[in-house]
Amino acid sequence: MRLCEICGYAFIPTEIIEGTQKTCGQICRDEAGRRRSRIRSKKLRDKNRGKAIETVVELTQTCLQCHKEYHPSKYMYHRQKFCTPECYAESRRVQADCKICGETFTKTPKRVNTCSEACRLKNKIELAKKDYEKKRKKNVLPKNCRGCKKVFTPSLKFKEYCSQKCKKHSYKEMRKLRHPKKLGVVLTCPQCLDPFTCTHNTQKYCSEACQVNFHKERERERRAARIQPIICKNCFKEFQPAEGRVRFMVYCGIQCRDEAKSYQYAAQKRQKAERRALIEAQKVPVQCRLEECENEFIPKNREHKFCCKEHLKAHYRATAETKLIKRTSKPLPDCLECGEKVKTHFKRYCESCFAARRKKQKNGYVPETEIESVFDIDSGDFYRSPWAVIGDRCKLDRTPSELDPADSEFADEISAFLKKGGEIKKLPVGFCTSPIFISGAGVH
Repeated sequence: MRLCEICGYAFIPTEIIEGTQKTCGQICRDEAGRRRSRIRSKKLRDKNRGKAIETVVELTQTCLQCHKEYHPSKYMYHRQKFCTPECYAESRRVQADCKICGETFTKTPKRVNTCSEACRLKNKIELAKKDYEKKRKKNVLPKNCRGCKKVFTPSLKFKEYCSQKCKKHSYKEMRKLRHPKKLGVVLTCPQCLDPFTCTHNTQKYCSEACQVNFHKERERERRAARIQPIICKNCFKEFQPAEGRVRFMVYCGIQCRDEAKSYQYAAQKRQKAERRALIEAQKVPVQCRLEECENEFIPKNREHKFCCKEHLKAHYRATAETKLIKRTSKPLPDCLECGEKVKTHFKRYCESCFAARRKKQKNGYVPETEIESVFDIDSGDFYRSPWAVIGDRCKLDRTPSELDPADSEFADEISAFLKKGGEIKKLPVGFCTSPIFISGAGVH
């Protein structure tokens, strides 16, 4: 066991570098290398600084520009020749004559040959002209003009005429040769092969319709030459496919297509019949999955597990109820009318009570408002009222209390309301233990 030099943790050295290992891992090894390099550079710096100080104290030099004595810097004493950067810049300036105007000016040793911007631009133009002349003399040889047949030296390689005038004249002659005058000449149309008289020099067809048809036919022939023949999948004969249908054409005609499809349909029917025969041979009567049912039936497929749809629905209903009961640990609620257990958590009345209430509504039964009647707890009208809905939502205590406002929890609010001139005509269930709001028309 050893202690790391950097982090101080104990570690077991590896077998290969057991004698020289001083750090626990790669991170500490890198940090140790950085520390060693810092110490080494510091030692060298101190050593050189001592030498420089010893030499600089005794040494003085003279500037080559201003000829003054100065002390050189600590690290540049063996190369420094000027006392300041200004002296160095002044020493580099030289007197020279301008190439264009001939005036004398001071310049640095760079390639500056002109005294101003105007002279520089003139010099640039002259140099460009000289380069152009050199290239022209090297690459261009004398030629014979295509128009007048005289010998001339062109300024560029691709020039073929000695002048612009000669060029225009030769172009006119070439146009006359290419397009001779056809006005009044009788020609035959290449499309309909009828004779016609030319109305202009470039006319070839008797009408625009003939021209369009000729080009269409020529394009069609070119496409047909490009299209390769295809072998029919039914009769195995070669045929030329129609234009634009090369990718989709498989059969040479409608008859071959109908025959191939009839074969395909027959094969599909045979396969289906074979599958059905296999399934029926493998079928075994299975009992219905519903617990109450004991019927046996032959299933149509793997998913067929119930003898009828009603049993399937009953199974799903029962599983949903069991899942709901498992999910909610609460027992099923009692009916609000008769007190019997309700089938689901979502219902408040049993089936008989719910049917009776629906009959009342259909016959035109409408409960009276809370202001005009006092509700009895034992009757169904109390629970049908908005008071019951509000009580269920807000968890109100709906047991009636005494009609004296002094016995209520909100006696101060009621007395303040009465002092302002408000009136309480009739209360539906008395003063509740929960907060209520009162107005001149009644309780809200």
